[in-house]
Parts: sequence; C-alpha cells; structure tokens
Amino acid sequence: MHTSVKKLLSLTLAMCCTFGLFACGNSTPQETTQPEDPSLDGKKIIFIGDSFLFSGKAVLTNKGITQPERTGDVGYFYQICKANGMDVTVTNFSYSGTGNSTIYKTYFPVLQDRYFDYVVFSGNRGNSNTYAKVSETLDLFMADFKAANPKVKFLFLVTSGMHNIAVEETFPIDVLTNLDELEKKGITIVDWGKLVADLARGKVQVPGGSLEYNNYSFVKHKTMTDGFHPNQLAGYITALMTYCAITGESAVGQSYSFWNDASLHSQFDAVAFVENSYPMGPTNYPDAFASPEEMAGIQQLIDRYLAEKAYRNYNFTPEDANG
Repeated sequence: MHTSVKKLLSLTLAMCCTFGLFACGNSTPQETTQPEDPSLDGKKIIFIGDSFLFSGKAVLTNKGITQPERTGDVGYFYQICKANGMDVTVTNFSYSGTGNSTIYKTYFPVLQDRYFDYVVFSGNRGNSNTYAKVSETLDLFMADFKAANPKVKFLFLVTSGMHNIAVEETFPIDVLTNLDELEKKGITIVDWGKLVADLARGKVQVPGGSLEYNNYSFVKHKTMTDGFHPNQLAGYITALMTYCAITGESAVGQSYSFWNDASLHSQFDAVAFVENSYPMGPTNYPDAFASPEEMAGIQQLIDRYLAEKAYRNYNFTPEDANG
C-alpha cells in the first residue's frame, strides 16, 4: 500500500476514535457522572436539636406536636434560601432543653414522613456529652433517614455553647476532639460556634469592621444563669454557614435584610428580642446588622472558617475544660 494511503487511513482511524464514530480499543461505554445539584430549590430539610437552633431564629420557636405543625418553618435559614430564589421546605424538630438522644426516643416517632434531602443535627452543650453517646444517637437517626432516602445528606452543627460561650458551662471536649470521626461517617461539620467564640474572645477581628465584640454580642444576657442562648446575630451566622456548607456558595453578599422584619414573622422583631433577652446588660449585635462593613466582614469570616475546618486539629488542655 502506498505510504500516503497508509497515512490517510491512519488519520481517518484517529479521527473516528476521537469523535466516537466507532469504538476503538476498549469497547465498553464510559459512564458520565453528572454532578449533584447543590441547589436547595424544591428540597426538604429537617433541623434536629435543642434551643440553640431556635433561640437565635435560624429556625423559629415552635411548640407544635405533630409533623405538619413542625413543617414549613420560615426562620433565617428559609429566608436565606428564599432570597436566593430557592423554594425549600424546612421542618423544625428543635425542642427546648432536650438532647438529641431524647428527641430520638420521644419525638422522632411522630415523624411519619422521613424522606428528606438534608438532615441537620445541632450539637448539645456540656461535658456530659461524650463522642460515643453522640455517635450512637446519630447512627440511629441516620439509619432511619437512609431507609426513606438512601441519598440523604447529613450535617452536624457545632454550637457556641459547645465552645463555652456561656455562663457556668464547660466544653464537651470528647465530642470536639472527635469531630473528624463524625466527618468520616459522611457528616458535614459546620462549626459556627468556633467563629462566634473567636470573635467574642477577640481571637479574630472582623475584616473592615470596627465594633468590639464580647460574649453578649452573640448570646443573651437574660438572667445570671442564662448567658448562653444565641441571639439573632448568632442565629444568622448559624443559618448562613449551614446554607453555604450545603450549596457551596460564598457567604459574601448574602442577604440579611430580613433579620428584623416583623412583617415576615413576629419572632424577627429586634426591639422585642433585645428587651426580652438583655435585662441584665447591654448588647451591640443590632449595630453589627446596621453596618454593611461589619456584615461583609462577618460573611468573609464564614467563608474562611468553613474552608479552614479547624475542628480537624482541635487540641484542648485540661484547663480548657472549664473555659
């Protein structure tokens, strides 16, 4: 065969392989993996935890008993989704003074429809919580949710209380130092408490900000013994970090205009919130919301803390146990 003809055939063969006109080499078709859609539009999400979820309005205070009464929450998490054009159904399984193990035993049976796209667990404060207890409880929840939807995804929120932003509280050190073990179970860790703790203790500064933060910039000062429940700023940080962890979106530029809009829900009324939550002393968190520079800086820190994943390297000393 003439050399030029051989070259022509070789070129034709290469083009056929390249453009898929017929199979070359391994004839097994290659599967194309479609990336999962991180959008929350049309999705169902449930929040499970104690008052650290609803105190700051990430979800709302809800005393309902049945699943329908607990479905359709319009707290800050929902508002962030709405501001991004996402129609998400939020179920709120948060109960005051109730640990996740008690929620599983007492309230979870009420949940008849267990098909959710995302399940968000909020960690309980106090050093009586051990990793073994937390892990066992989460395993029970996860098995039941996976039975309804094998593709369900899980998140675990590390609260400010778990970082000892509280009155007469202690670190649950055994849980904090094993968060990477929860991650190995396929649970996304959202350590909003670390950000709040660092800001309150002056360990990090808000980029472009000028406010001086302390514990009561993020938690209530309701009584001499209640200095730990999150306020609206901490609730917004909780909601936004959760949203960004799920969607992969940046926190920078996200809306917060709803934070004190009582027309959306009476629980957003900031004047009433401050009057009820700070009889023992002042707070400056409304000043943060009033400042575009402060909020932009806090949003930058949310991105940074989500990316850094500091929980993978927590190392507490015995002195840390009591703050």
